[in-house]
Amino acid sequence: MASPPSPLPPSVPPLVILAGPRGSGKTQVAGLLSAALARPFIDLDDRTAATAGFAACADALRTLGEPRFRAAECDALRAVLARQLPAGAVLALGGGTPTYAPSLELLQAARARSRAAVVYLQASAGALRARLSATDLSARPPLMGADPLSEIEQLLAAREPVYRAVADLVLSTESLTPQTAADHITAWLRRGRA
Repeated sequence: MASPPSPLPPSVPPLVILAGPRGSGKTQVAGLLSAALARPFIDLDDRTAATAGFAACADALRTLGEPRFRAAECDALRAVLARQLPAGAVLALGGGTPTYAPSLELLQAARARSRAAVVYLQASAGALRARLSATDLSARPPLMGADPLSEIEQLLAAREPVYRAVADLVLSTESLTPQTAADHITAWLRRGRA
């Protein structure tokens, strides 16, 4: 039987939030991190789909279009941030969540009030393309009229400054497995985010 995880320092906020582009590993790493920290895992894509009345996030995005989808995503984020989380949680954002100004404001306010720590899972366009090529692309509708693989560089160039601006930690996942990435974040948290 595995021993229970050691308690986190009091300086660790109740929400550990993973941000980054499609293919950066947010969902996988968040699941592993939640197990390591004995905290619930929340996938904002799932919450957004439910908030908008759809079975899947991709369906919501295709049907609503990006502006209305981002508003529904912001509503889902607001609801998560408003919850009392006595045990804390690990939250995986959608790839574009921080690029919508009202969502970015919510994230910045949560950080300012010490309610959240944001980790940016960074990877190059080449690594993202390789990872996404191995997935079901029908679950990832294009955002710029092209297919999801051809728009990676353009999306990454536009979003990278936002990811970095909201992050408490930037972790390159270029050569890390999801488990190793989760281990790095766990160690960072246990050091009191030093």
